[in-house]
Amino acid sequence: MKRILTRVIGRTLLVVLAIATRASAGNPSVELTLFDAPGAGTAPGLGTFPFDINVWGEVAGYYNDANNVSHGFLRAVDGAFTTFDAADGGEGTTVWAVNIEGEVAGFSVTDNGIPHGFVRAAMEP
Repeated sequence: MKRILTRVIGRTLLVVLAIATRASAGNPSVELTLFDAPGAGTAPGLGTFPFDINVWGEVAGYYNDANNVSHGFLRAVDGAFTTFDAADGGEGTTVWAVNIEGEVAGFSVTDNGIPHGFVRAAMEP
């Protein structure tokens, strides 16, 4: 689990750096929107981890709560959050992608430490 967390944090930092570099190089006046998922922890290593954005501007990712348990989220263009846990995600739910239809994909880890992939159907508007 620590190895997975290390890779996730490393990937997150690379994505943020790439976005920040591209934004500042292309247009120094680009507006950045900062956000935190409801329930996200505030201690070091906790917080909100966005991983994908679709053409409609929906952002998918996960957040770690104060107990260091991960939960999935989908952030709508208007800033509204939908948070969720996979049915078997006793140790957490991690979201990696959102498609044009609003379906999200990721993985969850059972109480026994076994990871399982999932696809979550899009929510009705």
